[in-house]
Order: sequence, then C-alpha cells, then structure tokens
Amino acid sequence: MSDCHRFGQVEIRPAERRILVDGEPANIGARAFDLLLVLIDHRDRVVSKDELLTLVWPGLIVEENNLQVQVSTLRKLLGPKALATIPGRGYRFAVKLDGDVADAPSSSTTTNHNLPAQLNSFVGREREISELKDLLATTRLVTLTSMGGTGKTRLSLQVAAAVIDDYPAGVWFVELAPLADERLVPQAVAAVLGVKEEAGRPVIEALEKYVKDRQLLLILDNCEHLVQASAELAKKLLRAGRGLQILASSRERLHVMGETTYPVPSLAIPEAQIASGDKFDLDAFKRFEAVRLFIDRARASQPSFQITAKTAAAVADICRRLDGIPLAIELAAARVGAMAVEQIAIRLSDRFDLLAGGDKTSMPRQQTLRASIDWSVELLSIAERELLERLSVFAGGWTLEAAESVGAADQFDEGHVVDVLIALVEKSLVIMDADGERYRLLETVRQYAQERLIEAGREDETRARHLDFYLALTEKARPELAGAAQGVWLRRLDLERENLLAAHAWARQADESAALGLRLVWALKPYWITRGLLGLGQQMTVEALTCEGADTRNI
Repeated sequence: MSDCHRFGQVEIRPAERRILVDGEPANIGARAFDLLLVLIDHRDRVVSKDELLTLVWPGLIVEENNLQVQVSTLRKLLGPKALATIPGRGYRFAVKLDGDVADAPSSSTTTNHNLPAQLNSFVGREREISELKDLLATTRLVTLTSMGGTGKTRLSLQVAAAVIDDYPAGVWFVELAPLADERLVPQAVAAVLGVKEEAGRPVIEALEKYVKDRQLLLILDNCEHLVQASAELAKKLLRAGRGLQILASSRERLHVMGETTYPVPSLAIPEAQIASGDKFDLDAFKRFEAVRLFIDRARASQPSFQITAKTAAAVADICRRLDGIPLAIELAAARVGAMAVEQIAIRLSDRFDLLAGGDKTSMPRQQTLRASIDWSVELLSIAERELLERLSVFAGGWTLEAAESVGAADQFDEGHVVDVLIALVEKSLVIMDADGERYRLLETVRQYAQERLIEAGREDETRARHLDFYLALTEKARPELAGAAQGVWLRRLDLERENLLAAHAWARQADESAALGLRLVWALKPYWITRGLLGLGQQMTVEALTCEGADTRNI
C-alpha cells in the first residue's frame, strides 16, 4: 500500500485514514474509507459485491444495501465518475491516480458497457453526433428515425461511445432485430443488464427496481417491428428511474410522452453538376460525407483506389442516385474491386441486383439493398403498401391533393389516403418537405415501389389516374396564367414540371390516351412561352401530335 494516492484535488492518506479535498479534511466513515482502499488496491479489475462485503465487513453478515450506501457516499465526495458500477458483476475504481505508469481504467475503458467493437471506420455524421449529445443532455428519450440502411445503429453506437463517461451505471446496447415476439423485449433488456426476475413476478418489476437509483443509458436498437412493446417498456422504465435515459432507433417514433424524435438524414452528397477543368476542387469534393464513405469502403476492397478529376463525376453520380444512403454506398463501393466506378454508375439502373453481397455475417436485411427495403415494407399494412406503390408514379414530389387523387384505390377512398400517407411519413418511407406542402420518395425507394406496382398489375390504372390529375391541373392553370394569379400558377407548374413530363410520357405510350396527351400539351402552351421553354414545348407538342389516335379536334 502506498503512502498516499492523489487524483485531481483529492488526496487519500491510508496511514492517517484521511481524505483531503482541496487540502481540507473530508468527513467520511470508516466503512466507506475501507471500501475505497479496497477498490484502489484492486483498481486493475472489477471487484465483485461478495468480495467487497467480505473485505470491508470481515466476519459479518450484512445486507447488500449497506454496500450501496457506502458507494453512494464515496461518489458524493469524489464525483460520480470515480466508481464505476458493472451491472451483475460489481464495482471498479475508475480514475487515474497521479503517478500510475499506465492509465488507470476509466469508465470509458472498463466493461461498464457492452458496446460492440466496430470492424471498420465510422465516417461523417459530426453534426448529428453533436446534436444528439446535446439532446441527451436535456431529453430522457431520443428516438432516431429513418428508413433502413441510413446507419441508425452505427450512429447510436458512436454517440453512446462518446457519452459513456456521463453514465456511472454504464451504457447498454440491446439489439431487438432478432426478436419476433413482443413479450421477449423485457427479457432481452434484462439479459443485457444482468437483471434476474424474482420467482412469480414479471421481469419488468425487476427492471424497474434495477433502474430506480442508477444513472445509465439504454440503447434500444431496431424497435420498428416491436414498437408497442418497446414503447411500453420505455415508458415504465423511465417512470421508475429518474437517472435512466433511452436512445432508441426505429423506422418510426415510439409515441411515448416526452419522446424527442431525431430523423437521421442521408449523407451529404455532391451537387448535381461537377465542375470540370481548373474549376474542379477535388479536395472540396472529397469532403462530402457520401464521397468520404465511398472512398473508405472502396479502399477496403481495392487498397490502391483513388478518386481523380476523371472519376469524380461517376462517384458523384453513384452517391446522388443512391440518395446518400450509407448501406447502398457501401455496397456500391464494394464493387470497386471488380468494376470501374464508371461501370458501377451505369449499372445502377438495376441497383437492386447490383448492390447485393454485403457482409454475410450481418442480419439478412443488411446484406442487400433490396433486403433492407423489404424489411421496412413487410412491416406495413396492406393499405400502406399499396399507397407506397402508387406514389412511385410521381416524379419530383407531389402535393396532398395529388396523393388523394392518384392514390385512391379499392383499399381506401380519397379521405383515407391522408391517414395512410401520414403513416408512411412516420415510418420514414415518405419524406415531407420542411414547409409541409409537398412529399417525395427517395429515388431508391421509388424504384423499389415501382417494381412492386408493376408486379401487382396496377401500373396502368395508377398512371392513368396520374395523367387525369395533371391534365385537370393544367387545364385549370391555363386561364390563370394570363391573370392576376399568374405568379402563383407559374410557381405551381414549376414544382410539377417533372410530373407533367411523366404524364406526357405515359399519354404517348398508353392505349387510348393520345387525346388526353394533346389536351395536356395544349393547356401547357402559355406556360412554355412564359418560361421561355419553347424548345421543350415544341418537342412535347410534336410527340403528342404523332401519337396514334391523336386528333386536334378534341382540343
């Protein structure tokens, strides 16, 4: 035993059985002092509760709560991070003492957590990590939401690793994806925390008792297929333990009072056009998160891989067309070992077959892009699936009015579409713009839903509805384009330009739609003129006139 131990403003003098804080003697009982000395002498490991009871109260039979009282006393004196609680195992002294040759274990290097070691680097998300740390400082339940493949799990693990020192009772990761039975959610949490249920009593009671006086962070990962059970568990545990916080990840929020939802965005992607020649800034290009991830994963497959001014456009195209989705970018980058980036970009039109073959040890839904979206879609109701498929005919987004008209089907009437659309937004499959006026699908989701729409044999009917809606819109807009509301209608048609082109394309190929196509281009004539898009207007008019069945007498 050394003469004294020091850390920070604390000095411990074993021979004098005294503790000085800022040079002043601290008031501490004999048992607390003995407990502290035992933990310091065994600071290279976790000391079990039974061993502490034997060493601090030799020859005596005492209740475990006596040990907890002394630990609490020491934490009040030395700070909450001085002693780490290892659930189900015991305690550990978690501060580096002055003069120690190696760093003494701290709460971030002890087993005061079960966070899995990561096998590759974490790229980007600096802003998200900072924002989530701030949220955890003020909010007890934070739920990360987004569609599959956006990296919610990796982000939550990265945040958890950054805040371990803030939780004396640890940070604990509970993976719910493998569970199929909602009744097993409390058992999964109990298994991670080392909590044993009492005979004849539900395990939730043991969990409530466990979290009551502990300051810990619980990570509930992949709650979307067990939302109800996850929500009920979170609500009960948060009520039972004031020191408990929960960081959840799910395709949709848990709907628990006090919950803060954090939508996880896609990775930042390069602009639509890549400047060429002297104007191209390669270093700035490499700073985009999606590009950084592509480079990192591509080098894992081909160590000599380098982005040049020549290949940057192809890499930018890949990142953009994959919507900045981390899983999709990783799968694309893995092809670099066998294909040039230009070839990968070209073949993305068949992305679901190209982007397969991920980590074979991962969950099946994490091995291919299609499987990731399958996982989300399989959790939808029949009405939600059908509406998602029908929404895939929109190009460049849509309004609520458009969704009601085009999305109505046998499963639901127009009035019901709103409820189903909201459900798809909450499940992170449909994106609502910040102003709440328009909705859109990520291109990857749109392509997937379009395939499903075709397979279901509903494409013709849905595209006919789409054409009807936008024909009615343009015919309503035509007289307004020469009136006082011209600016309003020009802006609306600007926003719908991609849909107008899609409606025109369908009118050209669909049987008996040639007349509707002619009416569409006729109604749009003032718009093309006002916007100076005469070339595009002429092209569409010629295409409409040359369709079989076109008859100008119907205009």
